[in-house]
Amino acid sequence: MKKDPRAVLVGRNIQRFRKNAGMTQAQLAEKINVSTAFVSRMERGEKGVSVKVLDALVAEFQVSYDALMREPADRSRLETILVLLEGRSESYIAWAEKILRTCGERPEE
Repeated sequence: MKKDPRAVLVGRNIQRFRKNAGMTQAQLAEKINVSTAFVSRMERGEKGVSVKVLDALVAEFQVSYDALMREPADRSRLETILVLLEGRSESYIAWAEKILRTCGERPEE
């Protein structure tokens, strides 16, 4: 099953904020009133986040909704590419690799 890239992005942001706060998944789960398994699935991008859970996360981390929903400003291009490829089929990844290799062989302008 292909993961929604938006869910993967939100999950990575949740994980980043949780780790920055020095919390375990179990501690976050208790604070926002969900199961540890749910936090784990959210962080992996396997579970979407409801508005109720978003509200709890925003309050817990003291960040904006935008901070949870958008790419972090310091994200590297490689990390962005990895997010875009997450959950894609092997044939899709091979196609993307072929494009990158072709572009890499392109002469300088």
